[in-house]
Amino acid sequence: MLKAEFGIPMAISLAQFALESGFGKSDLCLNNLNFGGIKHKGAYVCYESKKAFYLAYAAVFSQCCYEGIDRNNVDAWLVALERCGYAESKAYAKKLKRIIENYHLNTL
Repeated sequence: MLKAEFGIPMAISLAQFALESGFGKSDLCLNNLNFGGIKHKGAYVCYESKKAFYLAYAAVFSQCCYEGIDRNNVDAWLVALERCGYAESKAYAKKLKRIIENYHLNTL
């Protein structure tokens, strides 16, 4: 769904969801259906459905700082995530890359 409809590589989405949700075990994921650690005005957002989360997640990547990236290049996405400030951690892109490599997500 995310790749076909929004151009977000599956490897990126799955790595982000794994990291941000504690591999599906975090309260944020279980209680708020927020698999991607999405915040609004500094607070984590609660979603009423998985579809609502996916639409909000895709909307993040429609921001202008994500324009012009090679949508099929995972490394370009990692650079864009860091440049656009998706996460506060300066090691965010490295963590995602490690998850992608460890779980062979680039093969999906």
